[in-house]
Amino acid sequence: MSTLFNLTQEVSTQLALVHPMAVPAAAGGTGILDWLTNKLTDLQAVFRLLSVVGGMGFVIWQGIQSRGAMARIIIAGIAAGIFIWIVWNVTKLQARVGSEVNASGTYSQLVAHPSTHQPGTRLISN
Repeated sequence: MSTLFNLTQEVSTQLALVHPMAVPAAAGGTGILDWLTNKLTDLQAVFRLLSVVGGMGFVIWQGIQSRGAMARIIIAGIAAGIFIWIVWNVTKLQARVGSEVNASGTYSQLVAHPSTHQPGTRLISN
């Protein structure tokens, strides 16, 4: 097993020497996870921009397709606005759904005690 680790380290070292761009490093040289995090943050900004452009394009396309029918344009605008809001606030939405799911786990349990139960009465305790 240690032979495999040594071989992996040697290959990655040689790859970094021959092709420096093959093993990316962040600006501080901390590693591939930081580089990947930076790239995903940049990609998130691109997706946000594309959602706005796509939403506007959707409204314009619906307006052209309906030959200027205001009801269809308004509905398309509302749908595009909801889509853009979801894309821009996905982390807030995720936290809200997570807190609601966690809150639904709390419940009270109803227990009837047979020793004190009289016919015709209900005993409920938490």
